[in-house]
Amino acid sequence: MLQFETKSTAAVSALAFSPDGMRLLVGYAKGGVQEWDAFGELLCPITEQGDLSCSCVAWAPSGTNYVYTKKETWTIVFDRPGFPDSKALGGETPVTRLETPISGFDYLTEGIVVIGQGHPTEQTTGAVSLRDVTLSKIEESSQSPTIYESSGVRGIAIHRESRLVVWITGHLQLKLWRVDRPDQHTIPLKKTATRVALSPDGSIVAVAIDWAILTFDVQKRMPLKEFTGHKGKVTSLAFSPDSRRIVTGSWDETVREWDVASGKELKSMSWKIGKISSLSYAPDGTRIAAGSTAGKVIIWDVD
Repeated sequence: MLQFETKSTAAVSALAFSPDGMRLLVGYAKGGVQEWDAFGELLCPITEQGDLSCSCVAWAPSGTNYVYTKKETWTIVFDRPGFPDSKALGGETPVTRLETPISGFDYLTEGIVVIGQGHPTEQTTGAVSLRDVTLSKIEESSQSPTIYESSGVRGIAIHRESRLVVWITGHLQLKLWRVDRPDQHTIPLKKTATRVALSPDGSIVAVAIDWAILTFDVQKRMPLKEFTGHKGKVTSLAFSPDSRRIVTGSWDETVREWDVASGKELKSMSWKIGKISSLSYAPDGTRIAAGSTAGKVIIWDVD
C-alpha cells in the first residue's frame, strides 16, 4: 500500500492508470493535472495549479497520449518522440457551442473520442458527441451526429470492442448506443444516477445512485443486482479487468470491493484520507488507486 500527498488541497476529481498500469493521471476539481508513476513519484505537472476545474482524464489505448478536460474545453497531450510541444493539438479546444461542462470523456479508438457534456447536479442542456483526434485534424467526427440531452449528460462509459457508449442523464435515464447503429436504448431509473461504468467484457453496466450501486445486463437491458452497504453517497466505481469484481468509493470514507455475480461485499477498506471522490483500477489488474476530497491519493496492490 502506498499513500502519497499530491501537494494540493483540492478534491481529486479524476484518476486514470495508463494501459500498462505504470503511470497515473491525477486531476483536481480546482487545480491542475499531474502525472505520477505507480510508485508515488511525480513525473510531470501537466498544468499549472489554479482554478482549472479538471473534470476528466483519459489515456489513449496505446498509452502514447492522453486528455484532460476543464469546464467546456479539453487538451490532448502527446507523449511520443517528435512532439516537443506536448500540447501541439487540442489545446483549449471547445467541444460544442454548448456552455456546459464536460462530464465524461474517453477514447473509443486511438483516433476517435467520445465526449459527454452536462452538469453533475443540475438539469442543463448537454450532449454526447464523437470527435476525430488524428494527428492531421481535430474536428467533429463524420461517423455520427451529436446527440443532445435536454437534462444533460452526468457521465459516460465505453466498451471499445463492441463500440458501445453508455451514459446517464438528469431525466432518470440510462442510455445505451452502439455508435455504428442509429438506434439508442433507454433503461429507466427510479432516481438520477451520478456515476456509470461498463465491465471490461461489455456485458454489464453499473450505475451509482445515492448510497447504492445497481447493475444491468447490457444485452437484455434488465436489472441484475443491487449493492448496498455504504453509509454515504457513492462517488466512484470501477470494474476489475476480468469483470468479476467492482470497487466503489463513497463519502463514508471507505472503498468497498464486491463480487459482481452475487452482489456480495468482499472487503471494506478505510484510510485517513477523507471522503473518497475518485477511483481507478489498473488495466493489468495489479493496482487500484483512490483519491479523496482532501487532495490525497492512495495506491494499493490487489490481493
